[in-house]
Amino acid sequence: MSRTKVLDAVKVELATLTVRDGRFSPATVRLSAVSERTKLARRRVLRVLDRLVKDKDLEVVAEDMTPPAKGEHGRNRRDTIYRVIRDIRLRRDYQLKNITCRDKIWSTLRVSRRFTQSDLVRLTECSEGVVKE
Repeated sequence: MSRTKVLDAVKVELATLTVRDGRFSPATVRLSAVSERTKLARRRVLRVLDRLVKDKDLEVVAEDMTPPAKGEHGRNRRDTIYRVIRDIRLRRDYQLKNITCRDKIWSTLRVSRRFTQSDLVRLTECSEGVVKE
């Protein structure tokens, strides 16, 4: 499953928990609860929630440790409790970035070992004046 699908599923789950009558109200949520409701792997959900913490959409309230489930072995698992502090519906993911001629030129320079000015003009489709700079 791609990262965007996991992110979208987690965002939908967080929105259902925090939006009441069209208004945002902060709420707390557990990693295990989000993982169970979305039916996604804990590790993938954990990575998405950690990213949302880094972007200041969530904050960590507590770190609980839960023993492995019956039939599983290993150390205790982290079951973090998060507080949703910003409306997740307002989050804009994966915005398109304008790629400038300078970006095209530098990426071409990194890939090519030998090149001429006319090669850069041809490969990047930028004007000669921009390439000369």
